[in-house]
Amino acid sequence: MAVPSAGSRPALQPKGLMAADRRGRILGVCGMHPDHQETLKKNRVVLAKQLLLSELLEHLLEKDIITLEMRELIQAKVGSFSQNVELLNLLPKRGPQAFNAFCEALRETKQGHLEDLLLSTLSGLQHVLPPLSCDYDVSLPFPVCESCPPHKQLRLSTVIQQFEHLLPASEVKRTCL
Repeated sequence: MAVPSAGSRPALQPKGLMAADRRGRILGVCGMHPDHQETLKKNRVVLAKQLLLSELLEHLLEKDIITLEMRELIQAKVGSFSQNVELLNLLPKRGPQAFNAFCEALRETKQGHLEDLLLSTLSGLQHVLPPLSCDYDVSLPFPVCESCPPHKQLRLSTVIQQFEHLLPASEVKRTCL
């Protein structure tokens, strides 16, 4: 494999691909959607009692939702209930795609009744939740926390401006801190 010389530049990807890749990486470090977290929370006891993990963990590993180390951590727990609780503790931290991958893995491991339970709960949550409301002037792009010291306000607004372009236009006006 050839090593680039000091004066050469690496091959550049088209701008659209780089932006999509950056967005995917940025979103990938975020947690699970709050509705998905709430759905898991509302069904936590049922899931802890009924999940059959052996094949399910392999599917989650294959989908890059858990790592080998996480699988070992889960399997090190004594008893299926404790193992299930450990998985349920890890899932919300595994990114925005974790819930859908978990549901898909439930279906693939013939635990569709648990997937149905989750999707039913999620559907109920999405119909009940009121729209986001903000108590700031919507003509401003983002609110700044008034209780923060001025130097932190500046840093916060700078960070928000850096990532503002990643939000859909409909979310920019609805986003509250």
